[in-house]
Amino acid sequence: MDDDNGEENGEEIGRVEWLDQRRTEPRYLDAGQIARLLEELGDEFRPIAACCAYGAMRIGEALALTWADVDFAAGMIAVPGTKTAASAQPVPMIETLAVELRAHRSAQAALSFARVKPAALVFQTATGMPQHRKNTLRAVWRAGDAAGLNPKGAERVGLHDLRHSCAGLLLAAGVSMPKVAAVLRHSNPRITADVYAGLVETGRAELAVDLTAAFGRRVT
Repeated sequence: MDDDNGEENGEEIGRVEWLDQRRTEPRYLDAGQIARLLEELGDEFRPIAACCAYGAMRIGEALALTWADVDFAAGMIAVPGTKTAASAQPVPMIETLAVELRAHRSAQAALSFARVKPAALVFQTATGMPQHRKNTLRAVWRAGDAAGLNPKGAERVGLHDLRHSCAGLLLAAGVSMPKVAAVLRHSNPRITADVYAGLVETGRAELAVDLTAAFGRRVT
């Protein structure tokens, strides 16, 4: 488990400065790998990562959430826009994420009622300060190491990879591009198509394999 919030060493400080700017292609995790990663995260950072993985949020959006944005009754989260007007759209809160956020809210309320007032940030440090993205990223890196998701030579799983993974799982499940675009809060489905074109082509290739297996000959 990793909920350490201490100082980073010099090497890791340098690495977190560019945060989600990957040098390689995004890492796409399956549902089981996401669950393993979250299991390795401590209570401080697991709910943040869950918002990225299950709510397709950007890390800036997750850290900007207040409790007024979280509507448990409606099962929706009003994500504050951090990029465009389109990004400021509500997203569905699946039960897995709702359970995580309810537990987090209870833990925050046990510390102080002020932490769960409508205007309070959902994610705060132990001292009540806004949670910092570099600490969250470092926790995800370490959790990925512990979960065996960062093999030698591969770029570590990062925060934005969790958002990408959410999109990848939706596309793999056959969800239409416009619906995936709505979850990601892209202003235009074409943006989604451009970003995830490789996944769509991979899905088509796998479909050809399935059809070949079903009918006993190559489908072109």
